Amino acid sequence: MDGITGSLSLDNRVDLARGGTYEMLALAFAYPSEERHEILAELCDQAIEASVDESLGISSEFLRFAEEVEAASAVELTEIYTTLFSRSVVVPACETAYVLGQVSKSRELADIAGFYRAFGLKVAVEQASQTDFIGSELQFMSVLISRKLAASLQGLAEQEQICTDAERKFVGDHLGRWVRSFAEQTSERSGPGFYSSAANLTAAFVQSEIRRLRVSPDIVENYVPDLLEDEDTTCGGSEALGHASQ
Repeated sequence: MDGITGSLSLDNRVDLARGGTYEMLALAFAYPSEERHEILAELCDQAIEASVDESLGISSEFLRFAEEVEAASAVELTEIYTTLFSRSVVVPACETAYVLGQVSKSRELADIAGFYRAFGLKVAVEQASQTDFIGSELQFMSVLISRKLAASLQGLAEQEQICTDAERKFVGDHLGRWVRSFAEQTSERSGPGFYSSAANLTAAFVQSEIRRLRVSPDIVENYVPDLLEDEDTTCGGSEALGHASQ
């Protein structure tokens, strides 16, 4: 790994760290399992070894999250996850739950799905509720940055720029708008622990992305859950994005 990263440009190394962080956070919000938790712990260890938290300016939030990953077990996380995000939806984990009233839900979902399709990804029909799930949006950014890095290393400037433009658009129009409110709700309703830490790290990281990408999202403020009592806010589960069939 050191030999590979040592040959990369500074921008490439930053993108490698960014993509890995998005991948790690997407996994943190996937439905817990022993295998996923082991992979998550490995990703945390790799990030610490590579000083990813320092290069991205998220040291305090990252170290707290790493401690929670080490302390937690998949069994206990499954019960908490189901309570928070699945069975009773104590904390909505989908973008449209936070931006309803500002935009049409169908239009918002169609726009997000359009990003996925443009890069050869799709959400399975049976998992359509996951289009705007926090894990899906984080996973998409991980894939997008991976594509950008590959284009850069192959000298494909046009493809690299397409990915850069998509990053800015997706964070500005979608992910950057609602993650702060999601983190606030998770912290308030779950208390200290794994998911509060994961959400706070996600919010800090996305805020650093907003600065890095120089975008100005219309951030959701003063989110009021009671406004959504009659809405279907159920979402969450396993990784939902897959490659679209050719």
